[in-house]
Amino acid sequence: MVSSGALSCSLAFLLMAAAQPGGQLASGSGPAVPAAAVTTRPYFPLQAGDRRMYLYANGDVADERTAGPITLDGHRVWSFTAVGHGSDRVVYCEDAGGATRMHGIDTDNMTIRFSPDATVLGNTADLGTTWHSEGRCIVDRIWAVPYSLDVTVQGVGVSCSTKAGEFADCLEIKILGRIGSEPDPDRIEETWWLARGVGLVKATDEVYPNESRELVYARIGDREYGVRPPAVGDFNADGKVDVEDARLLLEAYLSGRYGVEFDIYPYDFTPPDIIPRPDGLIDQMDLATFADLWRAYHPPAAP
Repeated sequence: MVSSGALSCSLAFLLMAAAQPGGQLASGSGPAVPAAAVTTRPYFPLQAGDRRMYLYANGDVADERTAGPITLDGHRVWSFTAVGHGSDRVVYCEDAGGATRMHGIDTDNMTIRFSPDATVLGNTADLGTTWHSEGRCIVDRIWAVPYSLDVTVQGVGVSCSTKAGEFADCLEIKILGRIGSEPDPDRIEETWWLARGVGLVKATDEVYPNESRELVYARIGDREYGVRPPAVGDFNADGKVDVEDARLLLEAYLSGRYGVEFDIYPYDFTPPDIIPRPDGLIDQMDLATFADLWRAYHPPAAP
């Protein structure tokens, strides 16, 4: 059985990857949204093809891609797939009113769904705005534990410095949550900075310090932030995939010398824009994957 602690770690990653606009005000009546409120959607773009890379406190680098929309469990959802600091696929849905809610997360070992879907951000926000969600985390459609989540806006238009650059217009968000039953539920306590036009650029985790992370590179639409990493297959990092890279891979294959940079199979997505999931082997499948990359980088000339 999966522990509530494992669920808490998974939810922490889910919150990092899927901090998207949408939601509802905390239960109970409240004042009308003031004129100074901002629309949250620009602070976490929701579009297929986006890429974000994060450096974690323990030195891991996670490479995350966005895909969708697709239909899952009857919902129209987008997925964030990340490799490098665990392997997870986050899914969330947007309702007719513009609210975006976390629907679930898939890992190599389990599937988690939220009932009801968890609100992360409302469609508008002002300093002090809070959204509340509670319900059950359903694991592998078999068993469930309770969860609750409170999201509070701590800053609007604040600056945040990361390895990908300085971002001047950010929302600062405080996340407080619990997973599991009293008297000893697992806690979630994070602070995020969401940059306009980019999304999550930094997060600190008070419960699981190794989950703290900051943006090192992003490609959002046609804009890039930070230093672009070498392409998969560019083993000598010279900015191109060519015969020299093929020679290096073949040399590693024939010599039996393992290097994670050559371990490019299996992978997610479609060449050339793939995320390898290293299996600890340099074999014929890695050679075949490089051939697919070569064809993608060097398409035949039109007749």
